[in-house]
Amino acid sequence: MSQLKAIPGKYYYVIESGSTDNLPTHILSHLQQQRPNLVQVYSVDQCDVILVLCPIISRAGTDIDAALKKLNDLSAFKPAIFIVLHQTFDPERVVLDSSTFVKRMNTLTVDCLFFDTRLLRCNINDEALDKIVTCFKHQTIANLPIIGTFLIRLLSFLSKTILNLPFIGPCWNRLSSFISQTFIGDLWNQLPSIMSQNKKRQDSDEERSA
Repeated sequence: MSQLKAIPGKYYYVIESGSTDNLPTHILSHLQQQRPNLVQVYSVDQCDVILVLCPIISRAGTDIDAALKKLNDLSAFKPAIFIVLHQTFDPERVVLDSSTFVKRMNTLTVDCLFFDTRLLRCNINDEALDKIVTCFKHQTIANLPIIGTFLIRLLSFLSKTILNLPFIGPCWNRLSSFISQTFIGDLWNQLPSIMSQNKKRQDSDEERSA
């Protein structure tokens, strides 16, 4: 069974082993919506992961072997996401797990169903796309310079001024509790640590200046 650890980088390179028409657009569009920090590059040397699009045209084993050779010729060791595309009009079609054909370390293999030039709406595609997205780590606030700097300065200001007012503190606590339960909760929970690190840097700068 092929495995792939979480990818910390954001650069991906795409290989198409056969005619895929508009399928890459649908797959990459979904990926970019879920991980907007990702960037497609056009050199394998610049990428953190390789996305392989492998449509099954003749036989699964033969087509996968050809795509795998194409991948390994470019890089035998870089992380890869191997997307096997099966053409069918039946969204309930059962396909063999293609990971049994892919004997390569640090590689995730998923199966997708498509017809004509579009992915089908089905569970197998939903699961495959979720697995692909999960491979890419969330970009944290600390790694987003503009947003991170703004939030750090804003919260630093609030903590020193407004939050000391008696009628503001309880409201802020309720807001914090609400935000922590929403989809940005993970990012929100990072802010205290980021603020603490920022304060230490400021204190260190002040000591050096003195």
